Amino acid sequence: MRLPYSKYVAVLAVALLFASGRGEAQKIPQIVIVVQDFQDHPIEGLKIGIEGGGDFRTTGPDGKAILNLAGNTKEGDWVSFQILESPPGKDFVISAPARHRSPVPSQNNKADSFITIVVMPRDMYIAILSSPTMREPTTRIPGPQKKRQ
Repeated sequence: MRLPYSKYVAVLAVALLFASGRGEAQKIPQIVIVVQDFQDHPIEGLKIGIEGGGDFRTTGPDGKAILNLAGNTKEGDWVSFQILESPPGKDFVISAPARHRSPVPSQNNKADSFITIVVMPRDMYIAILSSPTMREPTTRIPGPQKKRQ
């Protein structure tokens, strides 16, 4: 049994649509994050997410998590992070990147296409912020001393 000419055209059109990529599901943009302490040790079991109702994941033994971004997010757009839950017995805060924000790296799977997030214990963070050096940023730093003759 032979198909009429119009059915061949329809089958060919569908085949071309899938071959051109239009029939594929749109890929969700993702970012890889690595969470570590200030001594570069990976932090496992930290639930971290994107502020504003974005995706969240728990970091693995290597401190990594892969977060899904909003569909319209592209390279160079800024995203903000938040800690949703620290590992048992810990209470971490984000110390870097500044303001918990970072631009989205390229999506081309290069070795440097990830964001490093540095965390520290909350009590250490509070101690640093309440130190006299942080409270008085205008304190005069002594300059070079004049030689006495």
